[in-house]
Amino acid sequence: MTPDQQTLAARTLRVPLPEWQAIVREVEGRTGAERLACLERAFARRRPREAIPAGAAAATCPACAGNCEPFMVASPALVYGRCTRCGHGLLLSGGRADDVYAGEAYFRVKTADGVGYDDCASEREYRTAKGRRLVETMMAEHGARPKRLLEVGCGLGFTLAAASRLGLDTFGVDVNPAARATFTGTLAGALARGAAPMSDLVLYQFVLEHVPDVVAELRAVAAALTATGLAAFIVPSMEATEIDVFGGAYRSFRADHLHLFTARSITRLCEHARLRVTRIESTCNLHLLAAALNADELEQLYRSGRGPDLTVHVRRTHA
Repeated sequence: MTPDQQTLAARTLRVPLPEWQAIVREVEGRTGAERLACLERAFARRRPREAIPAGAAAATCPACAGNCEPFMVASPALVYGRCTRCGHGLLLSGGRADDVYAGEAYFRVKTADGVGYDDCASEREYRTAKGRRLVETMMAEHGARPKRLLEVGCGLGFTLAAASRLGLDTFGVDVNPAARATFTGTLAGALARGAAPMSDLVLYQFVLEHVPDVVAELRAVAAALTATGLAAFIVPSMEATEIDVFGGAYRSFRADHLHLFTARSITRLCEHARLRVTRIESTCNLHLLAAALNADELEQLYRSGRGPDLTVHVRRTHA
């Protein structure tokens, strides 16, 4: 890892940079599969995993109605469950209320429990380029000539700006009044008021994990899509190898992440909302495991579905 990559990894894992650098040094010089196991041991030695509190209660899985049994403790005091049937991850206790999204500070400061961004505005170039790639992929897969992109959780509007430059009409929805949104509130609220237009493309970038009722949200997506429309969701994965390696320090265990998804659970949730999954890919923009795996090994990990993020494309189911 380069020095910049090490700094970003330490910030993402919420560990001091010297501590992460010491962990990386332990891994350097190892060969083969031992490198990943060495990274896991070195991290666990410096960041021991917390025991699940006595009396932690299970919950019903929203995807398959199975049992989400207590699985992992993330600091500070977050208890996650994992479904014994479909693997869906559910925040059982320690979460934060909706008001965490109410204000400009959400885009400036990441809190100790992982809520918010570290100066999102300073990442304009990176986020705009990433948004452009996402929209171009959706436009190509749509298969016709899409006219409008609706983005839910549009934040500071970087992807909307990229989509506009690609010739699309855009509509942004965000619950945070400090966001650069066309409508402040939820997609369901925008639809109920007749404010949200039917759209050929609907995009959620790391939004579904924040929503208490995922099925209700997906039903709103189905209502907003044109007959031939395409929706894309980027969500955190509960099948990531990083969970095995980093335990409770996994990047997507944070106080405003109510859900973490598996390929099976997101497919079931979409089916409940009359949406059909057409594509699922394991993806990542920040390779924390680059401390132990080379580029080919990372690519193999993603092909196996074990990356930290899932990109999911869906279309409406027509009865």
